Parts: sequence; structure tokens; C-alpha cells
Amino acid sequence: MSILLADDDVNLATFLSKSLESEGYSVHTALDEGSVLAELRRQNYKLIILDLNFGATDGLKLLEKLRTRSADRNSCGSPGACNRRRTAIWWMST
Repeated sequence: MSILLADDDVNLATFLSKSLESEGYSVHTALDEGSVLAELRRQNYKLIILDLNFGATDGLKLLEKLRTRSADRNSCGSPGACNRRRTAIWWMST
């Protein structure tokens, strides 16, 4: 399963990423909103783990963008790569 981990705390992101990878998951880390959106254009993810205290970005606003994007684009990672599966978004507050 591919996971996008969105957290601006490098130490926490590294710890979570290594922990998930040790369990067999494929994890990509995004440290800011631009990286999150770029990753979502590049690839489909089954799960997005989002820090609500996401640096300069309000995590709740980014969460709403992701929900809108998911509904509008039917969880497409890129044009022409649509599928009917939805992406799960899990958020945390650190």
C-alpha cells in the first residue's frame, strides 16, 4: 500500500516513515503543502497521513482541499489515471 505522509516535522516524519516502511508499506514524505499537491499529481495514494499543525499551512484548510480534490477528481493522481477507489485521509495533531 502506498502512503503519503504530510508533516513539517522532519524528525517525526522520518520516524513514522521508517516505522511504516519496516511494516512493508511504501511511504513518501511531503514537508509542505506544495510537496503534498505535487505528490498527488504524480501518484495515487491509498492513505494520506496529514499533520493538522502543518507549518505555515493550516492543516484543516489543506484537508478540505484534499477532500474537494478527491471528490472532484475521483481520487485521480493525474489526468487519465482515474479509478473509482477513494483515498483514505487520516489526520493527526502533533
